[in-house]
Amino acid sequence: MVINVKTVIATVCGVFLMGCSSYSPVADLRVSKDASLFQRDVMECENLVLDVGGWYSWYPLQPKSDYANMVDDCLTRRGHSIISANKY
Repeated sequence: MVINVKTVIATVCGVFLMGCSSYSPVADLRVSKDASLFQRDVMECENLVLDVGGWYSWYPLQPKSDYANMVDDCLTRRGHSIISANKY
């Protein structure tokens, strides 16, 4: 069995890049309806987006990714004021 070194290197680099670049929404908790629920809502919204869009909707290296926009929208609908570079 022959292992292509370029493929192995590309795969390892891709895994490291994906691990280093995750999306974290920023909220203005002073104007959010219930700031104590923010972390729970982030986890639930992320899971909902993955359920709806599948794993292919998550592409953290893209600045205006569908994943980030959908998470922001979910959090906004739950009453959180999201400050995000995705909207600008």
